[in-house]
Amino acid sequence: MKIIANNTFLRIAILIPCSKLRIFFTRVINNIYKRSVFSKKFLKVSFVELITLTSFTFIISFLTIPPFIYQYNDGPYLIWNDDPKTTITIIWTTKEPEFGELQYSKYGGPPHQEKTARDFNYDTIHIIKLTNLKPGTKYFYNIPSLGEKIHVFKTAPEGTKSFNFMLVGDIRQTTGERSIYDEINELIRDYDYNFFISAGDNVQGGNRARSWHDFLQIMTEQGKNHPYMSSIGNHDIKRKENCVNFNDFFPYDYASPSHYYYSFDYSNAHFIVLDTFDLDNSKDEYLSDEQISWLREDLDINQDKWLFVLIYKPPYSTAYHNMNYDLISQLCPIFYQYEVDVVISGHEHNFESFWTNRTEDWGGTLYLISGGGGAPIHSEILYRPKNPWKHIWHNASLEPYQNDYITLHDQLYGELIYHFVYFEVNHDTLHIQAIRIDGSIIQDLYLKK
Repeated sequence: MKIIANNTFLRIAILIPCSKLRIFFTRVINNIYKRSVFSKKFLKVSFVELITLTSFTFIISFLTIPPFIYQYNDGPYLIWNDDPKTTITIIWTTKEPEFGELQYSKYGGPPHQEKTARDFNYDTIHIIKLTNLKPGTKYFYNIPSLGEKIHVFKTAPEGTKSFNFMLVGDIRQTTGERSIYDEINELIRDYDYNFFISAGDNVQGGNRARSWHDFLQIMTEQGKNHPYMSSIGNHDIKRKENCVNFNDFFPYDYASPSHYYYSFDYSNAHFIVLDTFDLDNSKDEYLSDEQISWLREDLDINQDKWLFVLIYKPPYSTAYHNMNYDLISQLCPIFYQYEVDVVISGHEHNFESFWTNRTEDWGGTLYLISGGGGAPIHSEILYRPKNPWKHIWHNASLEPYQNDYITLHDQLYGELIYHFVYFEVNHDTLHIQAIRIDGSIIQDLYLKK
């Protein structure tokens, strides 16, 4: 409290009786800190700015719904927004604003024996990045304000080492009884993996704090020990102005200040995460020219690695949304040119796989749809008037449900089923298993680099 007492603005905020307005004003204050340097002139301007905003907001608060304010104790969970070998970012939330603090150590004893990291942003969402870590090393950490539990993470290895990761898409966790995501989390406890990838649609409504709380309560079980890397889905946004909420909970190293595409490395693999919603107010499915230029540049400097692309909306599909010819025409030639190994998508609430150009010397591109993480399965495709699935599965080599070239030549298998996908990267070999929630195997694939 010493830091708070020395700050006039935070004193004012603390006196506000309504907790939601109090949180809102502390965020305003923090934003003023971030963009200004203290001086007498600044203090005068900032005070006027704050008083004006205070008066205006008190009036508005009686006439409209309060702003998106998060008031839950959730987390912690991990992400990367820097080098996975030497950094980790730890995020958690609190009901009331506070300064974040955590303790961490390379040893198995109490974490406070080694180092303490603090976040001087007085808020309910706390983000602390640990730097100068040792590659391939296990660390222990604790967040005192959340209790005495000690959690563990491991930094990415130096050089080329085998690794594993999990994929789940379209979780859309909601309030209520035991969920599909709960069942998936129980199953993946038995697997050895280094990080978690989400194809998108983590929450039911990205504009609602309760939706994020429902999701984080369950995600944290794995996310507290394994970095969680996600693309942005349409439910994560809900409305375009709510992209900021996704950014609050997942502050990745975005390549654009206003959009949500980024990339990261792990061992001998490079992961590119695209944003299928970066064109504002557009009915087309194309990505912006800015994002396409960035994609080409990023692929160009990472040709010596396994190449994974994560994009929420799938180019290829025979399911509910079917083929996305805008994305096919814009992206698939780029994936072919740069010899992308795997393209991962969600959006369709089922599993499906395509393998294009598989007779090429480099092996072609495997397209995977994984949207079976909890959102309602798209059983409507069994009854649609045009090209319905005749069973809960679709194997075009046995019985194609539509006669376009892509389906007849490149579709491998599809199934209306809840599932997750397990990836094992062992130097020049990639093993992929799609797994139902009863533990049985949907598809088992091997790729060579």
